[in-house]
Amino acid sequence: MFEFDKKLTGLPFSVINARALCALLFIFGNIGLISGNVAFAATEIESLAAIRQAAGRFAISRLESVLPDAKPSVKVGQLDTRLKLAACGQKLRLSAPAGSANVGNTVVAVVCPGPVAWKLYVPVRVAARQRVVIAARSLKRGVHLGRADLSMASRNLARLSYGYYTRPDEVIGQVLTRNLIQGRVITPTSLRPPLLVKRGQVVTIKVQEGELSVTAQGEALQNGAQGSLVRVRNVESKRIVQGIVIGFGVVEVGR
Repeated sequence: MFEFDKKLTGLPFSVINARALCALLFIFGNIGLISGNVAFAATEIESLAAIRQAAGRFAISRLESVLPDAKPSVKVGQLDTRLKLAACGQKLRLSAPAGSANVGNTVVAVVCPGPVAWKLYVPVRVAARQRVVIAARSLKRGVHLGRADLSMASRNLARLSYGYYTRPDEVIGQVLTRNLIQGRVITPTSLRPPLLVKRGQVVTIKVQEGELSVTAQGEALQNGAQGSLVRVRNVESKRIVQGIVIGFGVVEVGR
């Protein structure tokens, strides 16, 4: 669903201030419009209400394409009533500027390709609720998350600027980097992958050349998670090499 918001003005946008652009379009854009057609007096005027409705539908459709399970709503900002845009002879083209958010305060670009071309930005505020992963109980930093630590709850995505997860499987086995109280949303910044190699640990150094595999014992000189580059010291030769952590206590060199 969407509705018009008569008070939605001067919103801060991460990419562009839509209201400022609308004002600039009115002040300067008409020069280009008039150059294409001496006056609008003899032409039909595009309905601002229709433009706003199209922008609202686009914002909803855009969100549903990436979050099909979300329950979205949108408030469409007011346009300057002094705007007199020539009725578009073609289908309006709508898009989202690069980097614009799917939820929260954002903007929709509306373009008429002709015969009298024009473009303006419509401010919208998109809200959506979705079930996300939360802490089932208060959790301490350093905990390896298990299924019993997690629950699901509906949250307003516009308020989750630090990210979220929609499936418990995405976070099970990860390690908390901070304390969390019960009901707090699990965010990417609150997690790190588990360490498979710890500094001082005896590890297996693996060298793979085609079908030939050679292993040796080594001492890890750094902590490392899956895929991390770490330094290890060969126990026999004392040589220090770098390798990739490929499993618990296993470092592959020469990849």
